[in-house]
This record gives sequence, structure tokens and C-alpha cells, in this order.
Amino acid sequence: MCGRYRLSRRKEIIEQYFESAPWDDDWTPRYNIAPIQPVPVLRQHPNKPVRELALMKWGLIPHWAKHAPISMRTVNSKSESHATKPASRDPRKF
Repeated sequence: MCGRYRLSRRKEIIEQYFESAPWDDDWTPRYNIAPIQPVPVLRQHPNKPVRELALMKWGLIPHWAKHAPISMRTVNSKSESHATKPASRDPRKF
């Protein structure tokens, strides 16, 4: 996983391009998004053919972590060893 990324499109462009349901929250383009910061994520509704935007924290949180800030230590997980490391098994939701 890389350490940072950017979201350089306005909300209206994302909604139109992916044909998602309208979202009340607004965001401005950000060019330095770090792990554990809330970011808009496009997801498919599980029971309806509707895409929706939701705010989620970005990062990798191990299943054994008691608190979300542990994801700052696991941000540079390598794909070659991802399947064998304890931090990447059974991710946990906070």
C-alpha cells in the first residue's frame, strides 16, 4: 500500500461519471491524503443496483489491533509478503 494519494476531482464529476446516488456531504480536491484520514469512497449498495459515496477511513488495520491508529505502522505493507504476515489476516472494522 502506498503512503499517500490524491483525490483531484470535484464531487459532481465523481457522481456523474460513476452514476452514483446524490451525496449530501461535500469535499474539495485534496492532494495529500494520508492513512486514517476520512475520504469519500464509492461503493455498490448490497441489495440495490445503486452506487453510493460514503466517508471511510483509509488504511490497513490488523485484526488484533485495539485502536485504529495502529494502521499508521502498517501503511507500507508489501504485496509479496501480504498473505503471510499476521497484520494482513482477517482485517478488522472499526
